[in-house]
Amino acid sequence: MNQKISHGLLKQENIQAVYVSNEANIRYFSNFTGTNGALLLTKKRGYLFTDARYLLAAKKVLPPSFGLIDISKGFENPWKKLLKKYHIRKLGIEASNLSHA
Repeated sequence: MNQKISHGLLKQENIQAVYVSNEANIRYFSNFTGTNGALLLTKKRGYLFTDARYLLAAKKVLPPSFGLIDISKGFENPWKKLLKKYHIRKLGIEASNLSHA
């Protein structure tokens, strides 16, 4: 993960983490090229969320600063655990790539 960029972005936008869902941006930050993935970038670590089809491939390419989260049984529980672990109250998103209200 390019820590300077992610840390600078978090500080600049006054957020605690960023949710990344654009495939090109996922590839840039994590080297992951699968078609089912999302990232949570915090100041210290990145986390790739993907399903069982991509776990082995992801393990081979992820930088050491990344954790790998299996979402084969759902996204909600692992997501909530990480938000709670890092006390994330302000989350940045890629507005152009994600519907939001």
